[in-house]
Amino acid sequence: LAYDLVRFFERLPDDTEDDLQLPDVLLMFTDGLVIFDHVKHNLRIVANARVGEEGPDAAYDRAVDRLRELVQRLQTPLRSDQLQRSRKSSGGETRSLAIRSNFERPDFLKMIERVKEYIADGDIYQANIARHWRIPVAEMPVGIYGRLCALSAAPYAGFLRFASANGKERFVRSASPELFLNVQEKRVVTRPIKGTRRRDRTDAARDAALRDELVASEKDQAELAMIVDLMR
Repeated sequence: LAYDLVRFFERLPDDTEDDLQLPDVLLMFTDGLVIFDHVKHNLRIVANARVGEEGPDAAYDRAVDRLRELVQRLQTPLRSDQLQRSRKSSGGETRSLAIRSNFERPDFLKMIERVKEYIADGDIYQANIARHWRIPVAEMPVGIYGRLCALSAAPYAGFLRFASANGKERFVRSASPELFLNVQEKRVVTRPIKGTRRRDRTDAARDAALRDELVASEKDQAELAMIVDLMR
């Protein structure tokens, strides 16, 4: 569900450029899921058994075959050429990455100053100022995801592959440390990371200093109060 889906429910101005051309809603029916539980340290593989005219037994057998296929793929190490495409150009030289943003730093800073003025005037409470980057890469999407998980052991990570209507594939790689919402019966839990600080579990004195620094930080206290109020 995209952020812009809100315009189906609220009358809001829509003056942003849709340069990514992503759908507002994307629903996926998958024949297989691989779920890693980083808390219980286990792995679950799920295959859907779609029952058709041939009956439930045939659908069950297909699902079992799909499970075996997924297990075999997980047990087979990827070759280096599957993770990395060649970075060499036709001339044999390594291409430099042409990193592009949707706007430049001076314009970004102007937007921040404008938001601060809006907040000071009482027009808004908070704003999310963001920019996106386009980076051509030679690495395969699954390889990038593997390195992302190795660099950031985030508890809420995911790798999705979608086939769009025009035949092009889209990939979503996510590694988030935040629990947005967890609903169990009438208990709702949210654990945002704004107003928090990284710990140092290897040095007790440093860890205590970071805690004291966090407690004394007016900025972090304000961020925490803001996000808790928002999530509530």
